[in-house]
Amino acid sequence: MKHIITVQHTESLHHTNGMVGSWTDWDLTERGKKQADQIGKKLEQELAGKKVVMYSSDLKRAKQTAEAIAGYLGVEPVLRKELRERNLGKCCGKSVQWLRENIECPEKTVDDRLFSDGESRRDAWNRLRPFFEEIMAAAEEYIIIVSHGDLLSIWNAMFIGVPVESYYQVDIHGPAGGVSHMIVGDDGKRRIRHINDMSYLPAVPGWAGMRTEKEMMELILDTAKEDDRIRAVYMNGSRTNPEAPKDMFRDYDIVYVVEETGSFIRDKDWIRRFGDIWFMQYPDESPDHPADKENSYGWLMIFTDGNRLDLTVNTVEYAKENVLEDSLCIILLDKDGILPEIPEASDASHRVKSPSEEQYAAACNEFWWCLNNVAKGLWRKEVTYAQDMLNFVLRKQLEKILAWKIGRLTGDSVSIGKSGKYMHRWLSPEEWQAYLDTYCSADADAMWKATEKMCRLFYDESEWLAAQSRFAFNKSEAENSLSYFRKVKGS
Repeated sequence: MKHIITVQHTESLHHTNGMVGSWTDWDLTERGKKQADQIGKKLEQELAGKKVVMYSSDLKRAKQTAEAIAGYLGVEPVLRKELRERNLGKCCGKSVQWLRENIECPEKTVDDRLFSDGESRRDAWNRLRPFFEEIMAAAEEYIIIVSHGDLLSIWNAMFIGVPVESYYQVDIHGPAGGVSHMIVGDDGKRRIRHINDMSYLPAVPGWAGMRTEKEMMELILDTAKEDDRIRAVYMNGSRTNPEAPKDMFRDYDIVYVVEETGSFIRDKDWIRRFGDIWFMQYPDESPDHPADKENSYGWLMIFTDGNRLDLTVNTVEYAKENVLEDSLCIILLDKDGILPEIPEASDASHRVKSPSEEQYAAACNEFWWCLNNVAKGLWRKEVTYAQDMLNFVLRKQLEKILAWKIGRLTGDSVSIGKSGKYMHRWLSPEEWQAYLDTYCSADADAMWKATEKMCRLFYDESEWLAAQSRFAFNKSEAENSLSYFRKVKGS
């Protein structure tokens, strides 16, 4: 049995300075050196007592990664030019921005070259293929390969048997520091134990090496200043909300105001300038949520250093129409003076708003009517249905009542946050605990009890709110619904 462990080199200077990697010979950053050291420590534990051989690209960033790991394993890396990153030709030594602005041939097939003097994906494939076959035929049982993102993506495709002609439709690309473990059985069957595993890097608690707010904002604004397609920048969300907790989970909610969105959407790699992406989402590509991509498009990204960037590009006209909708908005850059003046950021548009009597009555009716669905779901032992009705219907009405109570107590001057996460700030400790007691496991008996507690809490709070607001409290509706619930429970 053969074990092949591939390591994508750790954080390099070009990951932080907006420059092209490729064959430009960048060193690791200090953070990258610490990452490589941590990978070495973990592999030393995993491979204790095993005879290991190691191969590495001869470019500095891979070589330095390999040397750090090799120090823990007692081996000497064998440097191989075949493991170099894909050669992008004349853009080596240039910025990523220069690359985007000077592409000679957009890649649509494996034979296209971004620059005439660079490699196509097929060229890189053909360069790597002999080395791949050499490793697959080698007698050694444990082999470590340290290389680069594009080359390891090709390696991954080769390993699972993707033909070169189909490679452009496949991108098994991992972040810097990703470790993959592949196995070739004695019967020749290939298996992947894990791919692009980031758990080898320093553990998340404490977020060692996390870029500071100053570093992130400089990167965000420098990107906008250098890109003529971006005409303005504004930010909203938790980093502009004075009431939000100031912790490491605050997102960077950034909007770039642009002349058109198409070029950003087509260039799949431009977002990589913001850091090594751990995992991400393309919300506007969801088949379940139609999007206006011509006017607005977004990327949600969490980087390997723990920072999260929710980035959107909006056309100028779209931004003008929507920038005032969120009171947490702050304009960071406006090259042409195209955005309107906006008031100082506050959570005003997110604050509780007192209900009309009709809204109050509708919330009560929804709660008490849908209680029967929880009852019949529990009686039938349809636990998932009952859980959905309890948490996605009844709980939402209870949350409204509690929010309106808080609004009444504070003069509608506060926000309870998404899912009522800040309600504990204004409810009494007893009220907050009573609310928490309405959560339960999927055990049917626990669900009956939690629902009963939710009903008592809703009854008391809605009666209080009606009295304070001079609304009619429909006592018979509440008691008749409760009577039905308890009768079903006892039958």
